[in-house]
Amino acid sequence: MAETLREGDPFPELPNLGDLAGYLGRDPVVLFFYPKAFTGGCTHEVQDFQTVAEELARAGVALLGASVDSAETNARFQAAYGLSYPLLSDPGGQAARALGIRSPLGFANRTTYLLGADGKVARVWYGVKVANHAREVAEAALALRSASGA
Repeated sequence: MAETLREGDPFPELPNLGDLAGYLGRDPVVLFFYPKAFTGGCTHEVQDFQTVAEELARAGVALLGASVDSAETNARFQAAYGLSYPLLSDPGGQAARALGIRSPLGFANRTTYLLGADGKVARVWYGVKVANHAREVAEAALALRSASGA
């Protein structure tokens, strides 16, 4: 897996991720990529992020999930688990490829980006293990928000 982005790097424009541009450059953003909707690990991951979603929202941190699944599949996934945050679609894996996280099977490798209000990478987690990950990311995001004086 090519780990292409590091702390301090500007996050690239990814026009095929639709709504992403509307979140960048205003507030911190947590963007996590999961391989495939409705699979065990991914279901666990989105549910874990749901447990921290309200806390992040209160702190002014946007939370977004993304996968190579279609917008329709992600909408069903979001509804099935009552997710309060958006799931973005990367059909064809163009964004995953641009970020260097597309697997040989065409899925996005499990990766999380914490982006500062300046649009730069504050932290990145490659090869994510689901257990306790959402809480770790939330703590890093809240610390970033606190450090920015907001």
